[in-house]
Amino acid sequence: AVGFANSIASRWGVSGRLTYVVDSAEGFLEEATKTYPGGIELVLIQFPTPFRIQKRALSDDDPNESDDETVKGTVGAAKGNLQLPKHPYAGFMVSDRLLRLARAALHPSSGRLLLQSNCEDVAVYMRNLATEEAAFSVVPLSNHVTPFESFNELTTRIPQRTVEHIKMGGERAIGEGWSANALLPRRGATETEVACFLERTPVHRCLLC
Repeated sequence: AVGFANSIASRWGVSGRLTYVVDSAEGFLEEATKTYPGGIELVLIQFPTPFRIQKRALSDDDPNESDDETVKGTVGAAKGNLQLPKHPYAGFMVSDRLLRLARAALHPSSGRLLLQSNCEDVAVYMRNLATEEAAFSVVPLSNHVTPFESFNELTTRIPQRTVEHIKMGGERAIGEGWSANALLPRRGATETEVACFLERTPVHRCLLC
């Protein structure tokens, strides 16, 4: 598959500017930091396989909850698709190490990290992890998501996962830094982003520096 993709790049005349490789994200960033001859201006983490939605953590002041329902001291008990990573810190691609590698790889003044997910809780988790553990800052955007835009059922199909996230009081991907518009040109959109556009499913996106 990689050979076919690289041959298409050659046919389109972008060979040398576009290359496909098989590697882990962490391994690739380490190698790029060592060998890339210029400044790395943009790293994109787009639509990683989400972890299972997390129930809220067990409350110290709620004696009616049991450890069977949630795991005390953690993000919370996982629920949903059993084939997904159980927790954000167990099998989820976007780790604090990956984000620190991205920070080290990017040009110190002009480098940017784009995060995108169609799962609101995943997008919020990634941005918080990047700012808290990898020294990223949120880039202010002029057209940010408002509460109305984030839950307008007349124009948007709200996934059940997002409904559950909101019911549990989860942090929302709204306000400063959460873009209401696509940050990449349409021709650069991933298959998942195009599908979200066609299905009217929100994409939660932010830019960090």
